[in-house]
Amino acid sequence: MLDATTHRPQCTAMSLPNELLLIIFSICVTSSASHPSPEVPQATDLGTSPKALALSHVCHRWRSIITSTPTFWTRVEVFPAPKYVHMVPSCVKYSRSLPLDIIIRPPSGVSSSDHGNDLAQHKNKENVLSSSSVSANTVTDIDSPKFKKRRRCLRDTLAFLSPHVSRWSSFSLVAEHASLVSYVVSHLAKLPSAPILRTLALSLKHEDRVLVQPFHLHVPFHGNAPQLETILLDAVGFD
Repeated sequence: MLDATTHRPQCTAMSLPNELLLIIFSICVTSSASHPSPEVPQATDLGTSPKALALSHVCHRWRSIITSTPTFWTRVEVFPAPKYVHMVPSCVKYSRSLPLDIIIRPPSGVSSSDHGNDLAQHKNKENVLSSSSVSANTVTDIDSPKFKKRRRCLRDTLAFLSPHVSRWSSFSLVAEHASLVSYVVSHLAKLPSAPILRTLALSLKHEDRVLVQPFHLHVPFHGNAPQLETILLDAVGFD
């Protein structure tokens, strides 16, 4: 006698129609934004690109569905590390002409002490406290390998995104060192305009807020952001 389970119909992910898979993928990529924060505006649509990228690597069929859905790619969340920077061109390509929500922030668990450990070998805390300029606010050694690597990643990220500034809907930067904020905003100040930008958030985070003094930077986009509605600044100001 045959087991009753022998002819039981099976339903696997691969047997689902594309329409149902698309619904499942939508739930997956919007289920929870990674590390939500009041300083980091959340995407206003389905886009959360890191999850979309992971799903697209499962198989050819899934990749075809994911890359054919532009809304999965509109949230460009980047950590200053090579493996995340390499995701940016895919976001720009597969989001097609849709507006982009850009978030640049350090990975969870990274603090200024990660760089401060390198710096402590030849610069003490008193040297930091005695300074008040933008460069002195930088609680890191700009010559350290970690800092140089992070800055290169920021440079590459901005190089990919800048030609598409006309599509930026929001831009958020959370940095643990003033020099990184200064570097990014100096780049933004060179861009001609951000015609659909609605939210600009710049945040300087440091484990010891006593060491961080507000500093002033040039206005991004030459002040040309006609749709700008919200500006969130934390230990950052404009001239």
